[in-house]
Amino acid sequence: MKRKIKLFSAIASLCLAVALMAFGVYAASQVTYTLKGTVEYTVNNALVKVTGQYQTVSTLKGYTEETVKTESNWGELTQLTNGVDATGDYTNSVKAGEDTLDVNFADTSAVKVELTVQNIMQEYKATIAVEITPATQNGNFKVIQDGNVTEVGANDSEVLTFYIFIENVAKDVESTSYSIKLTIGQGAKVTV
Repeated sequence: MKRKIKLFSAIASLCLAVALMAFGVYAASQVTYTLKGTVEYTVNNALVKVTGQYQTVSTLKGYTEETVKTESNWGELTQLTNGVDATGDYTNSVKAGEDTLDVNFADTSAVKVELTVQNIMQEYKATIAVEITPATQNGNFKVIQDGNVTEVGANDSEVLTFYIFIENVAKDVESTSYSIKLTIGQGAKVTV
């Protein structure tokens, strides 16, 4: 009789464990991973060209700024390429570009974004201020800048790199949007 009780309790425990596992898999499959985002820039009193590209990262385990596994397929942020004033007059000009970069973390672990700022001015440096919104991200994702580029030399270019990644794949992305915004202005005059 004791053996029958032990056998039935073992079978019941096994059934309960399988049911809990199945429920856990079902719950994990109901997680939402979509995130809406924009990448934009504003230019004041400067003559620059801003281009952008992004790359999906298929595996990202233990993110560090030094090591990220990447693939070779880059996409372009096409709306960011209109920053050059064709007349060459950059006094008091304001040019802006904006593109959307929505992320579905069901398809990728992270996105690497590169924004290239090409300074067309021959006599002035260009300053760059970066604003990432939301500034404090606690919605199970992060948007971080790799490095800290604050200016571009006269007739030179700089690449700004950002990563957008999920922190815990078992949880929802709680916030619904982010933005990366560059404010570019005229810097110091270059002395020859």
